[in-house]
Amino acid sequence: MKRILLMFSVLIPLCGWAQTIDNVAMVRDGKTLHVSMDLTLDKDLVKSTKAYVLTPVLEGANDTLALKPVGYYSKDKFYNYMEEAGVPQDKAFTKSDLPAHVAYHESVPYQHWMNGANLVLVRTYDGCCGDTGEENDDLGQYNRPPFNFTPSYIYVQPEGAPKVMDVEHEATVYFPVNSTQLNTKYLDNPAALQQIEDDINAVRNNADYTMHSIELKSASSPEGRYDHNAKLAEGRVNAIKDYITKKMDLDENILTTSYVAENMEGLRAYIAASNFADKDELLDIMDSSAEPDAKEASLRKHGASWQKIMKDCMPTLRQTTYHVVYGVRQYEDPQEILAMVETQPENLSLEEFYIAASALKPGSLEFIEVNRAALERFPEDEIANLNAANAEMEAGNMAKAAQLLKKAGKSPEANYARGVYYCLVGDYSSAKPYVDAAAEAGIQEAIELQDELDR
Repeated sequence: MKRILLMFSVLIPLCGWAQTIDNVAMVRDGKTLHVSMDLTLDKDLVKSTKAYVLTPVLEGANDTLALKPVGYYSKDKFYNYMEEAGVPQDKAFTKSDLPAHVAYHESVPYQHWMNGANLVLVRTYDGCCGDTGEENDDLGQYNRPPFNFTPSYIYVQPEGAPKVMDVEHEATVYFPVNSTQLNTKYLDNPAALQQIEDDINAVRNNADYTMHSIELKSASSPEGRYDHNAKLAEGRVNAIKDYITKKMDLDENILTTSYVAENMEGLRAYIAASNFADKDELLDIMDSSAEPDAKEASLRKHGASWQKIMKDCMPTLRQTTYHVVYGVRQYEDPQEILAMVETQPENLSLEEFYIAASALKPGSLEFIEVNRAALERFPEDEIANLNAANAEMEAGNMAKAAQLLKKAGKSPEANYARGVYYCLVGDYSSAKPYVDAAAEAGIQEAIELQDELDR
């Protein structure tokens, strides 16, 4: 039983008929509203030519609900009137068997519109020769007790998974025209080759890392015949592979190579960004279905533009991109993980961010910052968005939480979080479908919140 909201006595006279109503009460118990009152009638005042019906009615702003009535009549000829008024047999009395006291009690399913509804006693009578009448009396108003909502937050632990990372960089290793011979001192090659070595060593020399593979991919510039360029690209990438393998004493099986015969994508990007007067014509050539050699022949006809392409663009298209793919060990110590949140968040899995946050006080600034860091590392992950949204709600950042909940997915925990959000901003009607969905899925916190909302 939640709360008794009304309990008092009134004396109501009607056309010589007096009655006393004591202990009027409306009590909500879960999803049920109980209406009760004690009726005391003086049967000596019941006229022999009339029938009386008392109907408690709940009247809301837009809805009403009539409860089961109580009826009194003096002669058998009024029995049909009782039936027409819907008075049940156990609540229909003649003057001769009228009890001194009637303990009225009726239970109905609680609906949200009943909050603020008035309880009205509708008193009607019917007599001979058209003598009828009706009067209404207010017995009080039902007001739901204050919403007792202390939010609970559900932080979801992500599933653990192997951590595979990669470093992807681009290095321009220059080769003389028509050559596959690597000259380590040619143009900017010393810096480019050192960059590749540094990235490999950053993985190889870290005890937390396990090298998986090194992928090399080279491209040639589009001048000259396509089949010749294909051989150049293949030879050049293999030259870089041989150099790195020997220089760094690597197992050659860990390196894989691929090549692009002609870097047409890079050439098109250069033309599109240029201010050539004939740029549109050049782009039409690039976008045509012609074979690469035919495209080059057409481009050469644009003399001035082609000369600039040869000078400024072609050398930059002879590129090597590389991926260093490696695994990172799993971290279990919350304090070690917390230190890495500050220094190497890129090495942490979402599960490890969760472990770190679990070691902190929920709602604390440190707790919130760890969840924000996890979201920054995994911005599209539904669990990262959900946990960060919960942390923002605990901090009172409702606008931020609302944005994150949009990307939190449709799990029962996410629906519960949305219900919590709407409760916190006072929009209980919007909260209910989310809370109901989470409760149906078995979320205990949602079941408890559902009971509060149903009040």
